[in-house]
Amino acid sequence: MKDKNFSVSDVRHAVKKAQEAQQNSLNFVYGRHSDFDRKAVDDYRKHLMADGFILNVVSVDSFIFVMLTIIADLTLQEIVESMIQIIEECKFSADSKNLVFELSQDIGEEFSKA
Repeated sequence: MKDKNFSVSDVRHAVKKAQEAQQNSLNFVYGRHSDFDRKAVDDYRKHLMADGFILNVVSVDSFIFVMLTIIADLTLQEIVESMIQIIEECKFSADSKNLVFELSQDIGEEFSKA
């Protein structure tokens, strides 16, 4: 799969949307094949933090595994269904939807080994 780049302006756009919704934090989740200027994004993140806005920039794999530890009372199926609902409501791409299915299979396999 071809790498998909995003820039600080993409992150700024997402932050602006969060701020317009009167939020003071945002998890910007990027895909497995994304590439970006980490220093520029980190500098922007630090700038926001100084103004009281918390920006977390995290890979989709890390985000999903963190969410699983937070919401351990839900079944894998409930988690995936919730993620699919969010993807549809936010009008994410079909690739994002497929990635959720792929990750849920990987996670399911890991849980069955434990």
